[in-house]
Amino acid sequence: MKFIMSYSEELTKQDIKFDFLYWVDDEINYKEEISRLGGSIFKIAKPSLSKKSYNEVKGFFLNNSKKFESVHLHELYLNALICPIAKKNGIKKIISHAHTTKFSDKRLNALRNRLLCITLNKNSDSIMACSTQAGQLYFKSRFNKDGVVIPNAIDLKKYTFDKVIRNKYRLELNLDGKFVMCHIGRFNLQKNHTFLIRIFEEIYKENQNSTLLLVGEGPLRKKIKDSIKNKKYKNNIQFLGVREDISSILMASDVFILPSLFEGLGIVLIEAQATGLSSYYSDNVPNEVCINSNMTSISLKKSPKVWKRQILNDRETNSLRKVSKRLFEEYDIKNNINLLYSIYTSKTK
Repeated sequence: MKFIMSYSEELTKQDIKFDFLYWVDDEINYKEEISRLGGSIFKIAKPSLSKKSYNEVKGFFLNNSKKFESVHLHELYLNALICPIAKKNGIKKIISHAHTTKFSDKRLNALRNRLLCITLNKNSDSIMACSTQAGQLYFKSRFNKDGVVIPNAIDLKKYTFDKVIRNKYRLELNLDGKFVMCHIGRFNLQKNHTFLIRIFEEIYKENQNSTLLLVGEGPLRKKIKDSIKNKKYKNNIQFLGVREDISSILMASDVFILPSLFEGLGIVLIEAQATGLSSYYSDNVPNEVCINSNMTSISLKKSPKVWKRQILNDRETNSLRKVSKRLFEEYDIKNNINLLYSIYTSKTK
């Protein structure tokens, strides 16, 4: 979702319009922006292998397919359901897009998704991924031949560090004089919030003037919030929900932490680095994400105390927000617009 919204502003100027088909309410957080850009939003029940689900997807394309030329599929395990129906109803092109380096964070779901993706190459006219690793997982050897890596790009100008913004947000969020850790991500198993809280707990033991900012929503938000309600540091963790001022929150922070169990690329790490923020991430995150020198990969096999020690030992250098814009050209959205536009507008082979 975030990928398309990042590109949609510029592509709309080139007469590319996006409509969205979704089924989970807390995953559609851009309704106003979609409407402003001329797009529509359609909701269906969560797809399954049932006849009822098949008929609902069939009904959607039967009633709406004339509005679309292409389907840009992000939930790849649904290819066997959605793609044949879309093609049968006149959709000219299916673009399949890999975003992760794992089929699921749950064993049974991973097995199911792997099986459902057997038909993915057959059902896809164009294939793309956020990283080479993600593309090879889903599209196998075909990705090396005709797959395209489309970076989860950002508006680099928006993420250029600004001390005025930093001071303003630290004041608004009551962060003045505090050591601020930040995490941005959906509350699910993939993002590993439980381990993140354990890291913060270790840091709090040494520095009670520390704060953890948690940005995002998701099914595990309540569970994580409940897990700290009896902790001494409960008031040192702020749950900020879904935000549109991510760049400003990153500027207000002192370090960024991403202990994910798996990632396709980790766009938030690109955003964090663009603001000059020192970042600590798990060894499950692709190395392609590392641009700045102030990036540290730590194994999840290491204890939270090891993570804490690394983070606190680096505090002196963490205050330096030096960024070479040249290093980020690959991830500047303005340099990737034409590539995505060409995929949308090229004819199917």
